[in-house]
Amino acid sequence: MDSLPFDPRVRDRRETLGLSQVELAGQVGISRQALGAIEAGRQVPSTLVALRLGRVLGCRVEDLFRLDPPAGLRVRLPEVSVGSLPARAGGSVRLALGWVDGRWVGHPLGSDGAEAADALVTGWDGRAALLPVEPLVDPGRAETNLLVAGCAPALGGLAQRTGLRFPDARMTWLPANSARALELLADGLVHVAGVHHARDSQETLEWVATHLPGRSFTLVTLAGWRQGILTRAGNPLGIEGAEDLARPGMRLALREPGAGASELLSRALAAAGARRAAAPGDVQAGGHMEVAALVAAGAADAGIAIENAAFAQGLAFRPLSEERFDLVIPTEALAARPTERLLDLLADAAVRRELAALAGYDSEVTGERRDSIDAGRSS
Repeated sequence: MDSLPFDPRVRDRRETLGLSQVELAGQVGISRQALGAIEAGRQVPSTLVALRLGRVLGCRVEDLFRLDPPAGLRVRLPEVSVGSLPARAGGSVRLALGWVDGRWVGHPLGSDGAEAADALVTGWDGRAALLPVEPLVDPGRAETNLLVAGCAPALGGLAQRTGLRFPDARMTWLPANSARALELLADGLVHVAGVHHARDSQETLEWVATHLPGRSFTLVTLAGWRQGILTRAGNPLGIEGAEDLARPGMRLALREPGAGASELLSRALAAAGARRAAAPGDVQAGGHMEVAALVAAGAADAGIAIENAAFAQGLAFRPLSEERFDLVIPTEALAARPTERLLDLLADAAVRRELAALAGYDSEVTGERRDSIDAGRSS
């Protein structure tokens, strides 16, 4: 008899717990032969047997029996990601999947394997807008995955906590600067965008609204933080303000256009009446933590990043701006289960204590909301 179209994990769980087939079968109330057929995928257990297996093995039924993924799943990727794929990608590109605005989208993951993939690209002819993929997880599970783009490193911990705490929701953090995060949200490629800006509430709402024309949304604060100048421990070059960053030969770890750090550098230089030309020793950084790593390694003399990044690398820090990091959530997404789970976490006292324990983060404002319609109808 051919195997049935599901993937049983009963044997793996049983062996992990050190149970023999005879022991497990006896506790569940079936024969050893029946258990062997279930473990081999030759027999579908009744609902009662499946529930008993889950109870004895201490897990959910969904953890023991997974349907084989459907063939022919096709997903949309960000254009920049599609352009970077080889014409014959094969199974080399690992993706995080999400169901956004009634369609599948995928985001390439790093090649180091630090994050588990939801699917693999199975082929691309260089022309199709939708890429065929091979799912590695039950698409029903991938459908509950909340895709959040933003530059706050704390989003990584929040994603882990979401998956650990809720069986009906997941979260994947996609590192991106504020402008890029809003672009992805506007294009229907993520559910939530994270932004930080040194503006008052109304100005922030209006700025976000320019990226989401005609749409209503809510800003939910993840945390407050300070952003400023990072220098090596002890500040050996005596860098005290933005004007010092314009000294001849000063090497900076620079963020890309659209990043909040880039805008802060421009504002701080203008406020100090200083101008700075690109220097041969400048290096490019992809995020707050990379700025700090480059300064700590001596590849740059200074950079603009959050206080938490300076603390992580043992660097000196000169604050320039008090900011909020806000999550931009479209109104139509507020009632979705994964979004509700994220908001539940932000209201949780333990999560707030964890954020407060991170150097430079202020959890007093965590969970505060500002609505685009109520606040001046900026959307």
